[in-house]
Amino acid sequence: MLGDLLGAQPTTARRWKLAASNAIVLWAASLLGIVVLWLAMAWLAQQVWEVRWGLNSPAMSWLLLMATPLCAVFAIGTSFRWIRALPDHRASLQRDIALAEVLEEQHVFVEVMRFEEPEHGGLLYCFHSDDDRVFADFDLERQDLGEDRDAAAASSYRPRASLVTLRGPESGFVLAKALSGPELPVDEPIPLALDPQHWPESETYLDIPWDQLVKVLGPQKD
Repeated sequence: MLGDLLGAQPTTARRWKLAASNAIVLWAASLLGIVVLWLAMAWLAQQVWEVRWGLNSPAMSWLLLMATPLCAVFAIGTSFRWIRALPDHRASLQRDIALAEVLEEQHVFVEVMRFEEPEHGGLLYCFHSDDDRVFADFDLERQDLGEDRDAAAASSYRPRASLVTLRGPESGFVLAKALSGPELPVDEPIPLALDPQHWPESETYLDIPWDQLVKVLGPQKD
């Protein structure tokens, strides 16, 4: 399991290849955006002042001469910061393999609340633990079943009162987990209103009090 996770991590060469690809796409998109904006302004200038700043004008040539390197610098700098911020778990996974140990964690829950991602129907279960913490866990099986709501209903995931997780001590990756005990009752899902980049991390405890979950994760009231 750990070897598979390590093998799935992007190598240094792969990370910089991703950065280069991202820079090329961002450079082209930003340059195109500037050209489109310029053409819109040129059309307006022609209508109002009868000034021609179109594609074949000297002004367009000067614009491309200046914008091309500026967009390249912007794209390279942005992509470099993005790849530097991208987590690299290879070293911690290698330490886990060398240690040949896992951490067994026991979790006991008293109630559960679930949130549904509106676009694809993915479900996030938030468990209220017996020590008054909130544990987040995504129904990955439902996500694998795709966007078909009828097919997704076939997921075997059932929230239960006990959970055992086996976690890498250095990487923190959950290598195995098993829910057991009585099934916890759950209401209809609440819409998950956060942008995907702000979703809670699965298989972790959240820094959100139980009584604030709906306010933080659900639709914001005016």
